[in-house]
Amino acid sequence: MGEAALRALNFDFDGVLLESSGIKTNAYRRVVGERFPDHVEAFLDHHRRNGGITRRVKLEYLVRELVKAPEEEVEGIVEELVADYTEEVRKEVFSAALVPGTRELLSWAAGRFHTGLISGTPEKELLEVVTHHGLKEFFEKIAGAPREKAPTLREWLEEWRVTPGEVLFVGDAVSDFHAAREVEVRFCLRETPENALEFPEEVDRVKDMAELKEKITREFLGEETASRR
Repeated sequence: MGEAALRALNFDFDGVLLESSGIKTNAYRRVVGERFPDHVEAFLDHHRRNGGITRRVKLEYLVRELVKAPEEEVEGIVEELVADYTEEVRKEVFSAALVPGTRELLSWAAGRFHTGLISGTPEKELLEVVTHHGLKEFFEKIAGAPREKAPTLREWLEEWRVTPGEVLFVGDAVSDFHAAREVEVRFCLRETPENALEFPEEVDRVKDMAELKEKITREFLGEETASRR
């Protein structure tokens, strides 16, 4: 990851700390399939290639670019799809499992580093889910849609008085990678079978948050974790 000190950790949420990416993909499949079955696979391909982008932006793409609905109907259709999708997702994200090592990493990091959570999930919904899973106390900053990731990261860096080289952003989507590059902070991929081939080979990656804790401890703090002693 590099030699500079690490002073701030920022995370995406779905697929990084919560095993919810599959839940959201399946919800899109059901909602889009009910209204526009001929466009399901094309939309899901767009969704997978644009992880981390807000649901509204993705569904606007569906209605405008794939369905090609009349412009005067777009907003109404998108609103209905967003509402249906949100209802589908809420049924399952509260019972979704945390990515292995998440609670241990966050409780360890709190107080050692500045910590932020930034997601494409609407902020009110994000706060509800994070609170439900008992993670809210570990973050100094939490931001969801409609706030964009790169500008929000810049704001936090200024407030924390840290340089980009002292910040690590952990994500699972290409949009996370691009946001990190735009702000010039370090990036680490939470790798899954679905995203492993979407990133350059040189990108740092971990399988879960237990491995991330080991990596940070070893590479930034110059310590060996208990499992390696």
